[in-house]
Amino acid sequence: MKKYERLDINERVNLEKLKDNELFKKKNETINIRKIAKQMNRSYSVIWEELNMFDNINDYNASKAQKIHDKNKKQCRKYLMLNSQELSHFSNEYNNFGRSPQNIITSYELQYNVKFGVCFKTMYKYIRLGYFNLKK
Repeated sequence: MKKYERLDINERVNLEKLKDNELFKKKNETINIRKIAKQMNRSYSVIWEELNMFDNINDYNASKAQKIHDKNKKQCRKYLMLNSQELSHFSNEYNNFGRSPQNIITSYELQYNVKFGVCFKTMYKYIRLGYFNLKK
């Protein structure tokens, strides 16, 4: 069984086909989610969550499910929490004076009496990843 991951578009199309197939229905004509999960080599919970995106399981549509997934994924992204003043102060102190991120953030908070947008560990990460053209 695959590690818990969301389904891709091909698996969603396959799920839609299996959902409508008579072989994957119970005697009372409801969908047998366990059989579908076993066939797709996925856990029951992944299939259940996927089908429950819609009010009625029988209304499941792969393309609509993919659109919902893309919309939700786009909304959950983390964005930088630095304003232009913080960024210019940080890059000036870091590039021109060679001060450490921890020292810069502490002095900024004392000077302006406000909390800096991110912690110093995050700034070290940004420097390592090459954000903001910070040089050392």
